[in-house]
Amino acid sequence: MKSSLLESGSSEVACLLARGGDSMLKILVVDDDRNMRELLSLHLKNAGYEVHVAEDGIAAGYAVLYQQPDLIICDV
Repeated sequence: MKSSLLESGSSEVACLLARGGDSMLKILVVDDDRNMRELLSLHLKNAGYEVHVAEDGIAAGYAVLYQQPDLIICDV
């Protein structure tokens, strides 16, 4: 069954299976603009993701070490 789900092309399913299938994908949002952080966080949480936020590179570094996100979204 796992192989048929992986062949379906759904990257989210593949990530869930790789993580054991029982946990939400973790996303770290890094942005110095508070409104943008909150907006992205709100939409991603509503989509079913576990979201963590950081306001600068230092906070993002600690978040990566301690929360080990699956994806990082940041502005440049």
